[in-house]
Amino acid sequence: MTTASVVRFESHGVALELTGDSAAALDAATPLLPPLRTPWLKGPVQGSFHLSSETRPDGKTLLSLRCAGRDLCSSTSLREVLSALEWQLSLFIAQRAPDRIFVHAGAVEWRGRALLVPGRSFSGKSTLVAALVRAGCGYLSDEYAILDSKGSCHPHPRRLSLRVSGRVEKWSAEELGGRTRCESLPVGCVVVTRYRDGALWSPAPLSPGQAVMALLENTVVARTRPREALAVLQASTAAAEALGGIRGDAADLVSALLSSRS
Repeated sequence: MTTASVVRFESHGVALELTGDSAAALDAATPLLPPLRTPWLKGPVQGSFHLSSETRPDGKTLLSLRCAGRDLCSSTSLREVLSALEWQLSLFIAQRAPDRIFVHAGAVEWRGRALLVPGRSFSGKSTLVAALVRAGCGYLSDEYAILDSKGSCHPHPRRLSLRVSGRVEKWSAEELGGRTRCESLPVGCVVVTRYRDGALWSPAPLSPGQAVMALLENTVVARTRPREALAVLQASTAAAEALGGIRGDAADLVSALLSSRS
């Protein structure tokens, strides 16, 4: 099919384009493109993603997402394909961003420094980040903490993905009653935790080495760029406090955590 539209942009030093044979599909995809991106007006791109659609014999529209000749997702659900697009774009950038290390972690600002909560998808970090934002922390990310060699955390303020009544909904920090921060910040604290029903937050201090290992376990390029990743994580945690422990209700952890840093 003939491409109807194209969106070209740069994010964290990676140039990308999204094409599609449906302008309507691209319009729906635009809010899910990486936050804080800038237009890429000329020069080659490192990755090209394509959204296509075709009408099946049963009358339903099949949507497909492809990159470099590979099928990444096909579905009659626009929501499902757009969710795959958002995830694939973020991962593509995380794997290739120069001078940046992407760690699966929530990140918020508290008193001018970044507080990181490492954890994979469905680990409860978005719930914890939302509670921190509601309590007054500035929102940086619920997906990736993006770190550089100077130990700074860069924002990735996509809409928070929160489970509400069994389905995932997207919320901005402002819709949660909070605020978004768009500047890089030094790392002030790393909180390593997992949820257990009824548990009380009683953290123990972690050594810098333990903090680095907790972040490394959640680092996208830990295997492909191990030396660079380790150096960046060490720089990021050098002046940071690190705490570890089991948590119960997110609000209880947030109250104890922030009150101890007032």
